[in-house]
Amino acid sequence: MKKNSILILGLMVLLLVPSLSHAYSYAGRKWNTNTCYFKYGRNMVSLWNPVWSVSVTAAANTWNNAGSRFRLLPNWTINAGLGRDGYNVICGLNRGNNGKLATTTYWYSGSRVLEADMEFNLYYPWGNGVSGAYDRQNIATHEFGHFLVLNDLYAYADRYKTMYGYAGLGETLKRTLHSDDIAGIRYIYGVGRELPEGPDTGSGLKLAAGRHVAGGAAEIHFSIAAAAHCRVEIFDIAGRRIRTLLDADLDAGDHRVQFDSRDNTGRNLPNGVYLARLSAGNACATTKITVVK
Repeated sequence: MKKNSILILGLMVLLLVPSLSHAYSYAGRKWNTNTCYFKYGRNMVSLWNPVWSVSVTAAANTWNNAGSRFRLLPNWTINAGLGRDGYNVICGLNRGNNGKLATTTYWYSGSRVLEADMEFNLYYPWGNGVSGAYDRQNIATHEFGHFLVLNDLYAYADRYKTMYGYAGLGETLKRTLHSDDIAGIRYIYGVGRELPEGPDTGSGLKLAAGRHVAGGAAEIHFSIAAAAHCRVEIFDIAGRRIRTLLDADLDAGDHRVQFDSRDNTGRNLPNGVYLARLSAGNACATTKITVVK
C-alpha cells in the first residue's frame, strides 16, 4: 500500500476556518530500522547538485538533531525515479501550477514503512531564504517529517510548527523544529542522544521581549546555558523573515538586543503581531511582539 502527503501552496486560505490544534499527528507506521538512506534521482531533474543537496542534507540533519534514535542519511545518486523500486528517492519535476509544492509518498505493509520518495514541483520558484521564492531547506524539512510518518497539521494554532501543511514565499520557519515536532519523532522512534541546550530539553534557553513597540524600541532579553552561535530574527505572521537583529557567537549568560520596529531595509513595519525567534545551535525559542504606533 502507499500513502501520499502533499505540501500545499497558500498560507491564508484555511486560516479563517476553525480547527483543533494538535501537538503532532502520527500515522501509526514506522521504519523497522533506525536509519533511512535516501538518494537523489539522477535521471529526474537533477537535485543532487550542491544548490539542492546542501539544503536537503541540512533539512535531514535538523531531524537527526532532534534527540531521537532515528537518522536520515544521504547515499549519493542513482538512476532511479519515483515509484516502488526499493530506493528512497528525492527528485524534482515540473508538475505545473497544481498548488502542490512538494509531495512525499511512502509504501507500507501493516505498520511497517518499506520505502519513501520525495518530489519537489519545479514549476514554482525555489531559493534559499529569499523573498519571491520557496525556501528549499524549509520545505525539505517539512517533507522529511512525512518520511518519519508525521502528518500535516492545518490548525491556525499549529502555524509555527514544521508540520504545518501550508507554506509561503520566503518562509523559513519550518527549518527549525517546534517542540511538538520533536515530541513526535521522539514518540515514534524513542529518545537517543539529547539536543544541545534548548527550551525543549529543560536546559535553560530563555527568550522574552517587550510585547509592544510604540514610539521606541522593544528590548529582547534572552539567556543561553552554554556558549553558542546565536541568531535573533523577526518574522511576520506569514513566516517571512523580515529582520535579523543578531548573528554572532555568544558566551553563556544573559543577553539583550533592541528591535526598533523596522525591517532589514530600514522601513517602518505596519502595526501587527510579529514573531521573534532565538536560535542557539540546534535549539530555538520564540515569543511574540506586537507593533503598535
